[in-house]
Amino acid sequence: MFSTMIKYLQIDCINMKAKSGHIIIPHKSYKDLLPFYDEIYTTYLNEIKQDVDSEEARVYLEIAKMDLENNRKPVGFNKPGSVRFIFPIRDDGTIEFYFARTVKSQEVVNITMKINDLLNSKNIAHKVEYDKLNLSRKL
Repeated sequence: MFSTMIKYLQIDCINMKAKSGHIIIPHKSYKDLLPFYDEIYTTYLNEIKQDVDSEEARVYLEIAKMDLENNRKPVGFNKPGSVRFIFPIRDDGTIEFYFARTVKSQEVVNITMKINDLLNSKNIAHKVEYDKLNLSRKL
């Protein structure tokens, strides 16, 4: 039954659009993201059709990895006109990052689902939510 529910959820996401897709990892430290952060970041860049090997992408990745090594919230990728990759400030011991645009988009759902699949393959307990932002102001 559970696998049937997952199939229905995946089918629903095929035609779904959202302004934001959130990944919530309870009770982890930022340092715990380090072993697979490269994969999260390159998956995100590939989905928004950015050059993974560009100098800008490498610099953002290295800065984020330095932050993670020091158990600090990474900067994300906040480039106008694209799907943004944001780590909001939380003080409840939960890691959250989200992908967002100012308009509903299939792209946000696709990126979120790919990262969901990646975390599932790594057996990382997490939750996925959509459209949990107040986007009345511009990102």
